[in-house]
Amino acid sequence: MSSAANLAKGGRKSGTKNYKIEALVDVVGSVLPSSTKQWERVGELYKITADDPTERMAADIRRTWMTKCCNGGKKPTGKSGPENLIK
Repeated sequence: MSSAANLAKGGRKSGTKNYKIEALVDVVGSVLPSSTKQWERVGELYKITADDPTERMAADIRRTWMTKCCNGGKKPTGKSGPENLIK
């Protein structure tokens, strides 16, 4: 199967590297981005901090940050956990 056919099915290119989440958290914490330019800066700093040769797009970095590190932007719904169960 060719890589073009793989992408048509929604997969990633073979050999695609995952994000180093700890490095991403450190960089986002230092920049606190709110604009596209700032997310581009996060990409530049992430590349240096994570020693990652992959060029990351600002939109991809922001999407990864929101989905993997920020619970998809969802707000907490209240107390949960075993200590809060009704007995």
